[in-house]
Amino acid sequence: MWQAQHIVSLARSLREKAKIKTRQPLRRILLPVDSPAMRRQLQSVEDIIKEEINVKEIEYVSDDTNIVRRSAKPNFKVIGRKYGDTTQAVAQAIKSLTHDQVRKLEQSSVIALTVGEQTVQIDFEDVEIVSEDVEGWLVASDSGLTVALDTELDEILLREGLAREFVSRIQKIRKDSGFEVIVDASPDYPREARSYAAVGAF
Repeated sequence: MWQAQHIVSLARSLREKAKIKTRQPLRRILLPVDSPAMRRQLQSVEDIIKEEINVKEIEYVSDDTNIVRRSAKPNFKVIGRKYGDTTQAVAQAIKSLTHDQVRKLEQSSVIALTVGEQTVQIDFEDVEIVSEDVEGWLVASDSGLTVALDTELDEILLREGLAREFVSRIQKIRKDSGFEVIVDASPDYPREARSYAAVGAF
């Protein structure tokens, strides 16, 4: 389903933005859902999503107000051509949009605003959406879908990440050396405290 694919794509882009490798496990991802049906659909592919983006848990919330605050800026290149002499008044109305109004605009691509004594239709192309993340989370939104990735790493997650990185490198050495998977190997590696403990734990 497209929502699951889009969630994975957004989460991977956040990892790249934060320079967190896919092999580094993260604690959780927060997914705002707008209906019970959407929640059931995502739950049906929950294990696939968690595996693809390497997170321990998925949490569902009814809206994204607590993880991201949205505001809007006028896209003057567009509204200048559309509104002419009333451009500045329209721009001020766009700047005054609330979080809920911006979210509505994202979902429906259009919103009606009162500018002076007239009602103006604001299209999605008329604005630039600005998102302010909550500390400790990375947030991405697109096509009315929002994901929030918990980027806080504790010692357990860091150790698991080190262990996964170690296994990946061993597998690459096997492949480059032409060893079959069934061939036993006993790699020798430095007993540096953190990495040694990580490999031993996982």
